[in-house]
Amino acid sequence: RICRPGPALVSTRMETPDSPRSARSGYSGVDRSGSASEGDDDARLEHLRELLEQREQDLLAAADIGEMLLEKNRVLNQKVSELSQDVEDLQAGRQDGDGEELARLQAEIQEERED
Repeated sequence: RICRPGPALVSTRMETPDSPRSARSGYSGVDRSGSASEGDDDARLEHLRELLEQREQDLLAAADIGEMLLEKNRVLNQKVSELSQDVEDLQAGRQDGDGEELARLQAEIQEERED
């Protein structure tokens, strides 16, 4: 099953927990004279910095997870390759009693592929 992300929800308001009530309710940061207050701008910049820092941390974590998955995949591919070679060797030099070993190796290969 393939999971496809849905549309991202993006907030256009930048709020901080300590923002004044008027800012949380959608206040634009412009006072009656038409100029933006410095406090609102500073709060918005700080909020943006926090968001960027969190996204950077998320990207670094995702990169670490990706590296771990690639290494796990490499190890599993190597094991499947080794087991496949063992099966081929057994099939090529089949002797009495090797049937059980062959069945065991085939079952082990199937398990690795399912993981």
